[in-house]
Amino acid sequence: MLYAARCKNMEADAVIVLGAGLRKNRPSRLLRMRLNAAIRAAQKDRLPILVTGGKGRQEELSEAEAMRDYLLEQGVLPQSILLENQARNTYENLKFSRKILLERFSFLPRVLIVTSDFHCFRSAQIAKKFFREYALWPVASAWYMKLNFYLREMLSIANYYRRELFQK
Repeated sequence: MLYAARCKNMEADAVIVLGAGLRKNRPSRLLRMRLNAAIRAAQKDRLPILVTGGKGRQEELSEAEAMRDYLLEQGVLPQSILLENQARNTYENLKFSRKILLERFSFLPRVLIVTSDFHCFRSAQIAKKFFREYALWPVASAWYMKLNFYLREMLSIANYYRRELFQK
């Protein structure tokens, strides 16, 4: 939580929105909050928004496709939306996003990563591997879900570091 509070301020070339699940092929409430924050972040400088997330077992659409549809409904121009629809986790979200952005810009852009407050620490650890310049835009999660989200994220952080340790 403290980590999330100190991020956000940086000139960026693109905005990345990390997926957060679908409900009946529509963005979950948590994901809509991230997407709305991305719209605000991108508006001033008309930055492209890269939506990232693959397709779950029971889903007809990838998270990225559902996110794109939501952004279009909110009035975001189609040419402002980039799609990464293969990732299955945060590591792949950022790894695959880097490739798409390199193709789009021909250089490694400065990125603003929009995610939930509880997800910022792990997202930053992973972003270090793929981007030289990045900032996080933390989106506040619902107060009644904070304990659940933070406990789950602590397990995800431990799992991430366990994999990092044993891959080397």
